[in-house]
Amino acid sequence: MTLPEQLSRLRQDDGIVDRDRGPHFRGLIDNGNLLTEAAANALPQTKQLIDDGKIVLDTQRAVAGELKSFAASFSDVTGVVSGKDVALRSILDNGSAAAAQLDTLLKDNANVLPTG
Repeated sequence: MTLPEQLSRLRQDDGIVDRDRGPHFRGLIDNGNLLTEAAANALPQTKQLIDDGKIVLDTQRAVAGELKSFAASFSDVTGVVSGKDVALRSILDNGSAAAAQLDTLLKDNANVLPTG
């Protein structure tokens, strides 16, 4: 016996659904059926999503050690960089002026510099 048949029988046997609530109850059943049908129709895509997720998680599990090692190394690098913050800021702040001076120096001495 299907769910709508069971609910109809329940309504008839026990009088649970009176006339005022009947349409609301019927709408609930109809929408529940639509939801079940939509879920059944989406089952292949849902299964594929789960299978693909398993591949991703298995890969992540397989490379977890390498990821942890990379994260630790990156942490070391950022620690060194943060310790050199003043020097790096100086290079960034003065780098374009120094590059312009170097460019001028090279142009001024182009005739005496080796080529090739």
